[in-house]
Amino acid sequence: MPASIERLFANRDLHGMVRALRSFSDPQRREEAARALGRWGDSEVYPWLLKAVLYDDDALVRQAARQVLHEHLGAALDLALQVESSGGPEEQPWLVDEEVGSEDLTDTEEGLSAQEAEDLRGLILVAREEPNPAVRIRAIQSLGKISNLQAIRTLASLALHEADDRVQRAAYDALEGTFGEDLPAFLASLEDEAEPDQAEDAEPLPLDPTDPSQAWDSPAGVVNEEKAHTVVWVLMGVSLLVVVFLLILGLSG
Repeated sequence: MPASIERLFANRDLHGMVRALRSFSDPQRREEAARALGRWGDSEVYPWLLKAVLYDDDALVRQAARQVLHEHLGAALDLALQVESSGGPEEQPWLVDEEVGSEDLTDTEEGLSAQEAEDLRGLILVAREEPNPAVRIRAIQSLGKISNLQAIRTLASLALHEADDRVQRAAYDALEGTFGEDLPAFLASLEDEAEPDQAEDAEPLPLDPTDPSQAWDSPAGVVNEEKAHTVVWVLMGVSLLVVVFLLILGLSG
């Protein structure tokens, strides 16, 4: 008997979760799997949810997968569906017998053959890590010709965050061939999702030296004030000693 959806989620068993999402015998289980993948916290589940939207024969399952994706992708969902569907229909049936066979359905790269998946991983590695910018640009141009979400995510990351201007521009141009005038909106949606919390990096507000409410607890101010008090007491002590000395001289005379 297959494990429960919550157990699969707790164990981070993506292989089991994808099989549950594709279980032909139980639409309710597929719907639960789609909603659980929405809580997965990793974009690696998006291709499977997109396939559920496109290829599942149950309207409730399609609706659940679409709702989950919309929560994560927003306005970019329609574009992501276009990219996914542009690769053509699945060669293998989308729905499978969850309890028959043990092959890991997550090993393949979104319906690619083993050789195509290997080539894709090689291109992504070169696009990201190759020291020679010219070689990276050629790999990026090749990725731009592949209708695959992993390739799209790689190009989007480079278009948004790459430090080398030439490589960044090549990634943008490669994506523009797929998204056209919708590309700025697509990249903006990804940037909004990945935007880090700026509160920790916020610069402190400048202090107004004329405002006592801001200056009273300055460590430097406290130290300087203590030094001033010390000097005053020393001067008062010296003055007292001088007065006492003069009185003694007057009495002795």
